[in-house]
Amino acid sequence: MNPEHYVIPEALSAPSEIPAEALAYLQKDNERLLELKRRYAALDIEALRPSIWDEGHTAEQLEMAYFRGDNAFVWQKRDNNLETNYLLAAYYYQSIDKLNLLETLEEDDHFGIFTYPFQENKLLSRDLLDSVGEILFLDETLNLSQQSWNILDIGAGYGRLAHRMMEALPNLKGYYCVDAVPESTFISEYYLRFRESKAQVWCLDEIEAQLASEQIDLAVNIHSFSECTAAAAKYWLDLLREHRVPYLLTVPNPVFEQGEILYSKELDKSEPDLMPTILAAGYVPIVQRPKFLEPGVQRNGVTPTWYHLFRLEQ
Repeated sequence: MNPEHYVIPEALSAPSEIPAEALAYLQKDNERLLELKRRYAALDIEALRPSIWDEGHTAEQLEMAYFRGDNAFVWQKRDNNLETNYLLAAYYYQSIDKLNLLETLEEDDHFGIFTYPFQENKLLSRDLLDSVGEILFLDETLNLSQQSWNILDIGAGYGRLAHRMMEALPNLKGYYCVDAVPESTFISEYYLRFRESKAQVWCLDEIEAQLASEQIDLAVNIHSFSECTAAAAKYWLDLLREHRVPYLLTVPNPVFEQGEILYSKELDKSEPDLMPTILAAGYVPIVQRPKFLEPGVQRNGVTPTWYHLFRLEQ
């Protein structure tokens, strides 16, 4: 397959390699996407009452074939992320990278992503840097590189962390993506096929049956609870508690105290503290710390926030 070269406005995307099959498939009238919309619309669950991710948001913030651009999934140039911020974060991770992730994980310019050169023949992106940071944190706290675990990614977006996790950690048993946004399910299905990843995508109307048959060891929620209501977060938390998922990592958008405070986004646009909802579900914090432990990097790295790791009370 020879990728073809297309350009859309720089505000949304970098000039990118887009496979011709992706341009044909990633269309708003694709029958698979329309099917997912019908199936999700038939559900009556709190996760489908959006405070941000409605039809208008996806139409304005998401160009289908350029889903790795600076958009609703990942802010790359926004948050004042300049090339210097990327380089600072990369050198920081290089100094603590016991798994050699920066060396082994690759980046390309597919699907609208913004990249910056680093050292010899290396490309940096927020996709890559965030994934490296999250994997290193989970290895530091839960010894993830030595666990044969199943991981559930709630609000998985286009499958960024799924692809990186399965590539970096062959010891993992399984990785499952789920999202209440049908466009996310549709795009992540395509992206993980494109990457030939062993990660799987679960449709929202299959989630309870899948959880009944597959024991999950760790749930991750990256920049997702910050973009939904507390009632939607409670829906997911109740599922995790019901199925005895022992660990939960959540990473908020850095709105309050640079990510130290967890919050939800309500229908009236208020942003209350989400911690009481998490504690009420039986999850207690075991590690809460900045994304970058070096204060100067935490001030100036790529989208600084905090990592919040919880354990289900026995």
